[in-house]
Amino acid sequence: MKTGGTVVIKLSKPDAVRTAKLLYMLDMVSDSLLTCKPFSMHANRGTFYAIAKGVGLGTNAVQMPTIVEGLKRLWVELTFSGDNGCGRFLNQTDLDFIVSTEELVDHYLARLIELGREVWIIQARKLHDLLRKKGVNIQGITLP
Repeated sequence: MKTGGTVVIKLSKPDAVRTAKLLYMLDMVSDSLLTCKPFSMHANRGTFYAIAKGVGLGTNAVQMPTIVEGLKRLWVELTFSGDNGCGRFLNQTDLDFIVSTEELVDHYLARLIELGREVWIIQARKLHDLLRKKGVNIQGITLP
């Protein structure tokens, strides 16, 4: 990866611990991080895009070699460990080498809400439209 480059990654559920840890990582090692949820394509899905610009230029960019090494080790484990060497699913603690869940909650929650807000607003608008089309009474519900 070239220092100063851009990473675009499709993620799901910004409030999920695994996703939050990846967002934290991208935020710490990049110059800027934003989230994008295209209304036309992803409004009714839990997915969104995280766009990290200036990767390697962030406040914790010195951690890049450690993070990359940890991600490599994790990839091998997820791909080849488990029953019969067929790999296993990612769990919440696998990304603790980036940030613990406690640290995430104590120090990153406000930023996580900021990054997830637009994603949740678009999902809420789509749900609002769906309910209205199905004839569900949604009077009194105001969306941002």
